Amino acid sequence: AASALQTLRELELIFPEESFETMLEPLIKIVKNENAEDATRILALFALENLHSDIGDTTIMELKNSTSNRTIREICAAMSVKDIMTEDSETSSKEYR
Repeated sequence: AASALQTLRELELIFPEESFETMLEPLIKIVKNENAEDATRILALFALENLHSDIGDTTIMELKNSTSNRTIREICAAMSVKDIMTEDSETSSKEYR
């Protein structure tokens, strides 16, 4: 599973114009699976974040508060902060135009 997720991440980087939307549901299932290996969940989190979807972002935000896995929780928190900072800078740049 980990090698497939790494391949997906690489494909997202090579083909940024593709949506890979069909991968959302499987990725969400992986990141929410408390019994999955950490490495698999982490790769799925990065793949999910790279898809830049509202449902993926919401899943990451919810997981940050619901998972019992400290590593996953901290990664989700870091991803959430990055998303909030990006939104703030986009809003600020629009206000100054």
